[in-house]
Amino acid sequence: MSRSTGISLHIGVNILDPAGYPLDPPDEDWPDGWDGPLQGCHTDAEAMYAVAKKQRFDARMLLSEEATAANVTAEIRKAAKQLKAGDTFLITFAGHGGQVPDVTGDEAEEGDEFDTWDETWCLFDRHFIDDEQQVLYSEFAAGVRIIILSDSCHSGTIMRSSTARDDESISRTMPRGTVHACYYARKKEYDALQKNLKRVRPSDIGAKILLISACQENEIAGDGKPNGQFTGALLRVWKDGKFAGTYKEFHKKIVDDLDKKYEADEKAFSRGEIEDEPIHQTPNLNHGHEADEELLNARPFSF
Repeated sequence: MSRSTGISLHIGVNILDPAGYPLDPPDEDWPDGWDGPLQGCHTDAEAMYAVAKKQRFDARMLLSEEATAANVTAEIRKAAKQLKAGDTFLITFAGHGGQVPDVTGDEAEEGDEFDTWDETWCLFDRHFIDDEQQVLYSEFAAGVRIIILSDSCHSGTIMRSSTARDDESISRTMPRGTVHACYYARKKEYDALQKNLKRVRPSDIGAKILLISACQENEIAGDGKPNGQFTGALLRVWKDGKFAGTYKEFHKKIVDDLDKKYEADEKAFSRGEIEDEPIHQTPNLNHGHEADEELLNARPFSF
């Protein structure tokens, strides 16, 4: 019997190419386009890369300028060609979450008649739309396990649906006005991209997908140093490989860790010991259209 294989891809985007995120109408704060600077995304990707290497994944990493839509697509497709049933693909993303209007109506088809937005990862050069991700995941062989860890805003269901919002705290979200302005500046491109994509429904994907993301749909994901809040909690729970529970237990422990940190930070903020009001976020566990109990009960990062 052949041994299972694990391939991983770790994406961290601390800075965006402003030429890739022009604004219409222009904004005096970003005359050359939005660059969305963040602090902890590179260290998140590096930390997850180290975890994956220690777990014997064939690990790859793309940081900021390297994390283009073309490069990410190529790496996912490369993994899809190599992996077979029983193998694992681990993909982690740390960066801004964004949105573009859903011009194909697929969000409503999935059951939410009020959702008119597609969710995105903000890669270096452009939005990477959730529909694109669905097409790529459909290229994996049936029975491959795909584990997605998304430390970004609007990531509660990065595979589908959320609502844009603003927040003054350091977070991994696009300001509401920027969401619209970035879209309208490249409207023709994003509309054409969506319309030309192969239509893929969750039931068309033979791989088993498990997503653990930074926050719920109505929350934001906190950035930070050295790590984003979600990735920092994940690493504390993982304890350099000492965690021996299941994915379900892993998710619950991360939620508990963030709850405790928020309570402590709230007290420190009320005493004036820290300047920024703490962000409360509850990571989401999403297993696609159909729960796979074997995957949910597997040990994290095992294959």
